[in-house]
Amino acid sequence: MKKGCTISALLIALFAGLNLADGVRRTPPPPREPMGRPTNHVMRQEARFATLRQALQRHPVRGTLGYLTDLPPDQLAADPKGKEDYFLTQFALVPWVLDARKADGPWAVANLRTAGSEARIPAGFHVVEDLGNGVLLLRKGPP
Repeated sequence: MKKGCTISALLIALFAGLNLADGVRRTPPPPREPMGRPTNHVMRQEARFATLRQALQRHPVRGTLGYLTDLPPDQLAADPKGKEDYFLTQFALVPWVLDARKADGPWAVANLRTAGSEARIPAGFHVVEDLGNGVLLLRKGPP
C-alpha cells in the first residue's frame, strides 16, 4: 500500500513538472517597447497633451474648455476615431472638462491631425500657445 502511494505521488510530481515545463515553453516573452515612445495609444495621448496640461496650469484657465478637431462637432459623434480622440483628450486633461459644441467660452483646445485644419479655428479666437503635434491652446479675444 505504501509503495503504491509513493509511486502515485512520483507520477503526479512528474506530470506536474512536465506540464509546468510545457507551459513555460509556450509562454511568449514580454513585448519590448522602443525606448522613449510608449506603444499604448492612451499613454501616447497623455504624453502628447502633457505640455497642454502645463500650459493650462500656467494660464488662469477655469471652467469648461471648447474642443476643436479636424471634424465639425456634428460629425464628431458619428466618427469612431474622432470620438476616441475626444475621449482620450478628455482623459488626458482631467480635471478640465471639454465640450466639442461649446464655442462661446473664453478658452478652447485644438486637437488637429491634418495640415490646413487651422482654418477650423473659430473667428474671435487666437492661438495662445502652439504646443506642437497639432495641439493648440486658444483664447477668445484680441491677441
